[in-house]
Amino acid sequence: MSSIPIKQQRQRANETRLKIIVVGAGLGGVGAAIALLLAGHEVQIFEAASEIAEVGAGIQALPNSSRVLQSWGMKDSLDRYSTKPSRVNMLGWKGNLISHMDFEESASRYPGTFYWDFHRANLHQCLLDRAVELGAEIRVRSRVLDVQIHDSGDSATLILDNGEEHNADLVVGADGINSRLREIMLGHPDPPQLTGDLAYRLLLSTKEMLKDPELASFVTDPQVNYWLGPDAHAVNYVLRGGELFNMVLLVPDDMPAGANTLAGNVDEMRALYEGWDPRIPKLLNLCESVCKWRLCIRPGMETWSHPSGAFTLLGDAVHATLPYLASGAGMALEDAAVLGELFGRMADQAAITSLLHAYGTVLSSRKIEDVLELYTHDGVIMAPGFAPAVGQAEIGRAYERIFNTIKLEIDFEIDEIVVMEDSVWAFARTTAHGTKHWLKKGSEESHHNQELFVCQKIEGRWKVARYSFSSMKPLM
Repeated sequence: MSSIPIKQQRQRANETRLKIIVVGAGLGGVGAAIALLLAGHEVQIFEAASEIAEVGAGIQALPNSSRVLQSWGMKDSLDRYSTKPSRVNMLGWKGNLISHMDFEESASRYPGTFYWDFHRANLHQCLLDRAVELGAEIRVRSRVLDVQIHDSGDSATLILDNGEEHNADLVVGADGINSRLREIMLGHPDPPQLTGDLAYRLLLSTKEMLKDPELASFVTDPQVNYWLGPDAHAVNYVLRGGELFNMVLLVPDDMPAGANTLAGNVDEMRALYEGWDPRIPKLLNLCESVCKWRLCIRPGMETWSHPSGAFTLLGDAVHATLPYLASGAGMALEDAAVLGELFGRMADQAAITSLLHAYGTVLSSRKIEDVLELYTHDGVIMAPGFAPAVGQAEIGRAYERIFNTIKLEIDFEIDEIVVMEDSVWAFARTTAHGTKHWLKKGSEESHHNQELFVCQKIEGRWKVARYSFSSMKPLM
């Protein structure tokens, strides 16, 4: 049983539910869909490819991303595909141990987390399944040509290459390192930057490895191994419970201009690692074919979001990194989790803002039934010099007394809104400035009050649960 709390999907009233389109069905895009669906919003995923296929090889999920995945309720579905290595070894190119780190000891500092290794396709499919379970709609063959922000600034239109137009309250660009949406955001072409490195990526069946005493322990005692050598390094670890062995070889880039992925020459690859730890040539002799990938990066952007707030980016579209720290996928999942957290709370803040403005309005309209509609059934108002008014009946009498005594002409300002983590309770501070008219006296005076609201969400709607105010006139 995980100690990481599992987020429950929030239920929202229509006025706080956003229509969100995520562009890109990779790990970050599907992760964003999950986080935003859990926050209670409506989400569509637009993917340019004609189908969502099994691609990629190994992915390492470190404690930060394992926490995110578990909070999305995915531990059970991922467990059957995960390999949990015991440690990471840093080795010299001849095989000498330089350093190591025990994964269990490291993860123990972050209770409930793990170091997990996955085949990317398994992790991706589990994410897709969770997104669909939560209500995501996935569209393929949906290549985005442009994003147009509406004049109001509170929504946007996606224009697809087939001429279709789709409106959304929020567009999330998660279309990877070759991001079209990044270029739309910046307003000019912005290709990824070359690094001078490339990666050979290969997956080996472990059947032949188990027959060799020197290689068998790689499978029977799963660990992550890094070999560091001149102008090159190598990484390997087990996938799918010991069925596959993932290897990534990092060497200088010799690919022709314009190419990003090519079939590699196995003999050429083996020659680059001659003289290394004897186990590496043995492993490479088991390889029948290989692909090589040009490694590029995306320098971070000053801002990831359009000033309107209706368009944002995440993952490799913003900060694509090299694989040396095994954190690219984890960073995209963290981006997604933060986005879900923000939009879980920002929509609540918008609803609370509307509630507080509605309260300011009813102070002017002086309609008791409108006031009571804003309070919970067990609401409490605490006015200076009076006993607390508890419940709808007493609150009604309290406001009847207030409205029979004074009339207010005020500007109502919101100073602070704090939504609690459970999104059921919130606190707000407000200030009221204006004129107070004494009805019986026929006189008026300046009005300066400060207020504290405790708000509660009931059946998707925010209401006032507790209200207190005090004058801002000097006491002496």
